[in-house]
Parts: sequence; C-alpha cells; structure tokens
Amino acid sequence: MTRTHAEENGRWVARQGDIYIVELQAGQNNLDDLPDNHSFDSETRTFYHKKHAPVAVPPGVKAVRVYRQTQIHPLGGRDYAD
Repeated sequence: MTRTHAEENGRWVARQGDIYIVELQAGQNNLDDLPDNHSFDSETRTFYHKKHAPVAVPPGVKAVRVYRQTQIHPLGGRDYAD
C-alpha cells in the first residue's frame, strides 16, 4: 500500500526524514524497515531521529508499519534515500 492510498483510505500517515509511518488496520507494529539512525520508544510510541522532530503515534492507532523512502539510483534501479 502506498502512502497516498493509505491517506485516501483514512489511515494515519507521518513522515520523519527518509521514513513513512503508516497506520495498519490490524496486527502489530512492523518496524523491519526502520533504519539504524532512527529509533522507536515502545512505551511512549514515539519515533526519534537526531535531525528530525519526534513523531508520536496517536492513541487511536493500534499498529504501524515503517516504509523507507526510495529514490532513483544514478546507475539505474531504486535505492533507499539517505
């Protein structure tokens, strides 16, 4: 699901630098794509990054998935954004 599709379907979406945090309809948090330079405090449900403002998951959101932003690689294909 894309960020735009999620927003169009009324899901909560937030961006913090090179990641998007998207509300899931069910299940549990999927933080597999969370880069090492980001962190998540499960007690406060807040994402942190030293160069960006903290992002707190709203109380009504039960679970989220992290997506890394990608960009076109100069040699072709896609790569994660920095």
